[in-house]
Amino acid sequence: MSVNKTRNKAYGLSNPLQSLSPEPIRSLRNPTDKDKAEFGTMWINTALNAYFVITSAGVWTAQSAGSTSAASFNVTGTTGDVFTVATGGNSVLGGNLSVAGNSVLAGNLIVNGNLIANGDFDLISSDAISFSSTANADPSLSFSANGGTLETILIEAVQGTSANSIGLSSTVGGILINATSSTSASAISLVSQSGGFNIDSVLASSIDVTGAGQDLNISTTGGSIKLTATESTAGAIALNASGVAGTMTLAGAGGVAISSTNTAISMLSGTGAVNIASDATVNSVNVASGAASKTVTIGNLNTTTSVSILAGTGDLTLQSTDLLVLDAAGIISIDSTGAAISIGVGANAFPINLGTGASSRTISIGNVTGTTSLALNSGTGGIALNSNDTGNISIVAQSVTAAAFAATNNTKVGRVTLTGQTLAQNASQVLTITNSNITLTNAVMFQVSNTNVSAGGALLGIEGITQAAGSAAITVKNNGGAGGLGATDTIIISFMVLG
Repeated sequence: MSVNKTRNKAYGLSNPLQSLSPEPIRSLRNPTDKDKAEFGTMWINTALNAYFVITSAGVWTAQSAGSTSAASFNVTGTTGDVFTVATGGNSVLGGNLSVAGNSVLAGNLIVNGNLIANGDFDLISSDAISFSSTANADPSLSFSANGGTLETILIEAVQGTSANSIGLSSTVGGILINATSSTSASAISLVSQSGGFNIDSVLASSIDVTGAGQDLNISTTGGSIKLTATESTAGAIALNASGVAGTMTLAGAGGVAISSTNTAISMLSGTGAVNIASDATVNSVNVASGAASKTVTIGNLNTTTSVSILAGTGDLTLQSTDLLVLDAAGIISIDSTGAAISIGVGANAFPINLGTGASSRTISIGNVTGTTSLALNSGTGGIALNSNDTGNISIVAQSVTAAAFAATNNTKVGRVTLTGQTLAQNASQVLTITNSNITLTNAVMFQVSNTNVSAGGALLGIEGITQAAGSAAITVKNNGGAGGLGATDTIIISFMVLG
């Protein structure tokens, strides 16, 4: 049932008939456009605790406690709080809010347009402050500064002591920190003044510097840098200089240590060389020098593989507490261009074996070039020259030929051939041998024989030997046939100087 409420009248002494303000209409329902009343009349729905005001014919405008709707709303004042929204109330702005002074909002502030603050804008609350956007846009929530080259944006937790007192979190997507235009070497800086920092990830991660010729520096002042990988795979930690001419340098003022726990350490270079201590610096290079049992292998037996071990004046020492084996399918050569070659020169009472293996060998010691000499020395054990039943022991003498009864041969084992001489039956002749190795005290053995080409039947025998310093005189007698020693016969003197 509709209502048609008219203004009440009152009677008075000075004004017998006067209009009164319309009384509120109380009802258990909300008004409709069928309900009539004076403009400004209030309708109260006591069932819903709501009220309305009629503003034009048939138009009732709903009202709410603490709420004001206006096309334009200006608040002016001088000092103190100019505009205050009490606790529990909300402020809804459908347009722009321009604040030139201070505003205190004790309830919720909902801004459907832009919020512009021409002075300092402080959000202070004893409770949590949340910024949230439901816009499906990029960006949905933006904080920016556009005031000049000195501007900064500071996000600061003043009293928070937890590890996440400032947290950046993306529930589904990622987090991008981007300095788009800065060319500074510190365009993005992560600084922990008093503590450390952690970068953790469950997926593969990377730090890339893409500028040509630009470096990535990782350093610590007073501390250490440790790289740890727990994956059980080859190349768990890989350092790679992939440029065509790129190299890798490991340097340490206190040294460089490469270690492995019970697994191999490999240094590979493809077709390039592997250089160890190849610089011109005086130092020591130790390989497998630790005090433990080790097998050390250098080189291989593949095709043309070669191994060179060089030493300067510091000598080269090969030492073993057991057997030392030099073995080759080809020749083994031990040579010296500036000093003696010594084998077994230490005062150790052990045999020295040369060519003692049970196989056919030709063993050569010494040569016959120039002043080459060969000394075989022995203590009380003696010198044994042995050969099997069919082998020979040969002593090759230095041979000299002279057409006289005298000749010079300065070897210790020699042979002198005298030609063109004659000696009658029963005649004696002195044969003189000049030899710088002969002294007054050493032992010299002589043997004299002759040929019988002339068929004279000569037979020379030694009657005596006179030894002098540098020479020996051998007296021989022809004890042979009447034909004597002919000119076509030769006299052969063999000698050996001992000592």
